Amino acid sequence: MTTIHDIPTDDDYAAIKHYPESRTHNRQAYAIRRGLTRILTTYIETQGWTQTEAAQHLGTNQSQISRVMVGNLHRCSIQQLLKMCSHAGLTYQFTITDPTELALNADDN
Repeated sequence: MTTIHDIPTDDDYAAIKHYPESRTHNRQAYAIRRGLTRILTTYIETQGWTQTEAAQHLGTNQSQISRVMVGNLHRCSIQQLLKMCSHAGLTYQFTITDPTELALNADDN
């Protein structure tokens, strides 16, 4: 089963075929990683840092910053990206929505 920090492999795609709920999970994890890398890239560019400087400030190495900057998402875990955001002083919050509540609200309209 795919964890939130892994990129899908051929085996995972086979699992997705048999477990449709995995498709949604993979799309959501990808969207989270994509959003975090965009935020971090913008932050790094705004600071005017080189990749080496960004790595020092964000508690990682230059190769990881390079992956962030080019959008190499399959090599960036959500946990790593959140850690970099924390080092940057960026705050974040998550909203978890129960799909059954969404369905109930839709029925009310």
